Amino acid sequence: MPERECFGGLLTGYPEVAVDRFDGRCLNASYFLLSHLHSDHMRGLDSAELRSVLQSQPQPRLLLSRQSAALLASWPRYAALAPHLCPLEVGVPRQLTDRLVVTALPAAHCPGSVMFLLEGGAGGTVLYTGDFRLDSHQLAEMKALHDADGHPKPIQALYVDTTFCVPQRRELPTRSRSAESVLRLVTEWLDRAPDHRVNLDCKARYGYEHIFRRLYEATGMRVHVDAEKIQLYERLPDIARCVTSCASETRLHSCRPGSACLREGSGGLLRSITLSTMFFFMNQAVDCLEYDLGGERYRVLYSFHASLGQVREMVSYLRPARVVPCVVPPNSSLESVVTLLGGASEPRLELQSGRPPTARATHWERRPSEVLQTHRQQAGRRQAPKETKRIRPKLESPARRQGHQRSPQSAVEAQEERAGAADTRPAWKSPFDSD
Repeated sequence: MPERECFGGLLTGYPEVAVDRFDGRCLNASYFLLSHLHSDHMRGLDSAELRSVLQSQPQPRLLLSRQSAALLASWPRYAALAPHLCPLEVGVPRQLTDRLVVTALPAAHCPGSVMFLLEGGAGGTVLYTGDFRLDSHQLAEMKALHDADGHPKPIQALYVDTTFCVPQRRELPTRSRSAESVLRLVTEWLDRAPDHRVNLDCKARYGYEHIFRRLYEATGMRVHVDAEKIQLYERLPDIARCVTSCASETRLHSCRPGSACLREGSGGLLRSITLSTMFFFMNQAVDCLEYDLGGERYRVLYSFHASLGQVREMVSYLRPARVVPCVVPPNSSLESVVTLLGGASEPRLELQSGRPPTARATHWERRPSEVLQTHRQQAGRRQAPKETKRIRPKLESPARRQGHQRSPQSAVEAQEERAGAADTRPAWKSPFDSD
C-alpha cells in the first residue's frame, strides 16, 4: 500500500493561502504557494480554473522559489502560468499584505524545493515543510526561524513531511553515502570490460542530481538523459555539465527501461541500478544499503525525504504547539505513526476543525543550543536520538471538509550530553502530551 496524503492544502488561520494544492476549496485562496515541482504537490496547477483565479488578481500570486520558477518555465504544460509566477529569494521575507509575511526556506529535497514560514495570520507562526530532508543543525542555521536572541521562534503549527516515519528504519543513509554506493557499483562494472554500460533507473522526474554530479566528478563521464530532462537541466548550469543528450558519448545512462539506447542491440552488457526508498520499506527483510536482485539488477537505498529521526529532531528543536502530519507512511496508519512516536491515538480525528486538546508542560533534556554544540563537536556527524520517555501526542487529523489526507507528526525526546549555554525559553507545551 503506497503512502497516503492527509493534507488538503489549507492552513489553519491562513484562509487566504493555499499550499501545494490548486483545486477544490483551495481555489478560494488569494495566494498560492508551491514548495517544489513533484507531481503530488502540483495537483490542479495546470487547470483552467486556477488560471482564471490568477488572472483575476492584480499581481502575480503563485509563489515559489526562484529556481523552481526557472524550472517550471521549461515545462510547456505550464507555460500559461509564466505571467503569474512570483519568485521568492530563499531566506528573504516577502510581505504579502499589511500583516501577512511569507519566507521561503531551503528544504533540501530536490532542486528548488523550499519550506514556507508564514507569520502574521490568525494562526500565528506556521511552518509548512513540504517534502524535506534536513538535520537540526541545518535548522539552527536558518535565521528566519529564530528571534533576535537566536532562539527558535514560537511555532504555533508545524505541517511536516512524514512519508517515512516508520519503525523499520529510524535513520536513512545520507545522500552522499548512497552516492558512494552507486559509484562503487558503477566503477566496478565499467572496469570489467570497455563495452559494459550502466543505467540508473530514477522514478521521479528529478531529484537525483547529487548522483549525476558525483559520477561525473569521479569518472569524467556525463550521464545520458532524455531530451525533456536536458531541457530541464539547461536551467541548472551546475547539473547541465554532468548530463548529455548524446547516448554514444557515454556508458552511463539514466533512461526509461526499454529505451532505444538501452536495448540489447545497442552493444555491451547492461547493469541496471534503481534508486529507491519504497522498495526497502515495503520489504522489511531487506536491511541494507544496496540489494542484488540478480541478473545485474541492483537497488540502492536513496531518499530525499526525511527519516523518522530527522522528523523527530525537527519537532524537538522547534517545539511547536501543534504538529500536523502530511502523509501516512506506506503499510501504516495514522494511529501507528502516533503510537510509534510515543502517543495514543484518538478515535475521531479532525484537522483544521475543532479545538485541539490542551497540553501540559513537558521538560526536555535536549536543548537547541546543546543540539548545535553537539553537532559542531562531532563535525556534523549526527547521532541517532535516544528515547528517554514516552510522549502522548496531541493529534490533528485530516480535514474531511477538504476531502484529502496528509497527517500530524509527533515530538521527539532525545537525551544527549549537556553542554553549552542554557536555553532560556519557557517550558514547552508538547503537542503529544494531553491532559
